[in-house]
Amino acid sequence: MSTNFGNDALTGYVSSDGFTGIPGRPGVTPAFAPALFPYGIGSGTTVGPAGTQGQIEAARKVAIAVTATANTDITASVPPTATVIAIDLYTTTAFGAVTDATIQIGSTAGGVDYVAATSIKAVGLVRLTLVGAAAASLLSMPNASPNLFIRIVQTGGSSATGAATAVVRYLVP
Repeated sequence: MSTNFGNDALTGYVSSDGFTGIPGRPGVTPAFAPALFPYGIGSGTTVGPAGTQGQIEAARKVAIAVTATANTDITASVPPTATVIAIDLYTTTAFGAVTDATIQIGSTAGGVDYVAATSIKAVGLVRLTLVGAAAASLLSMPNASPNLFIRIVQTGGSSATGAATAVVRYLVP
């Protein structure tokens, strides 16, 4: 395919065929790099599309296993001042609680200020909803370790059966 897309306003360079120019990345030209790789091209670069300092998106996996008690508490940390942008929960083994199994996440043990109680009993993926009132805290996580307190609540009778992985996505300045 040979199409000329002209000069790139950011770099001033587009290869003659419009699709080459990044070593090791055939089919991608510097003109398209900001759109396709807004946080860098795997080099640790934090330069944004307009040449300004950007942020790096990272993720932390947290293993969730329950005990045969009503509440199972797990702690985790993300870097201080990180901005939490999403939390997903992958339930891989259904929770054996008789009525329901829920997850809640807060800034203290048993807290619900980051994520309100959400059912996770069945196998599957649940995109947890971040609490809007926690925007200031989630925008700049506290300088504490741990700074995420996860609680699994089993109702109607508890079981030691159930496993999941929480994936906390965040931006590092």
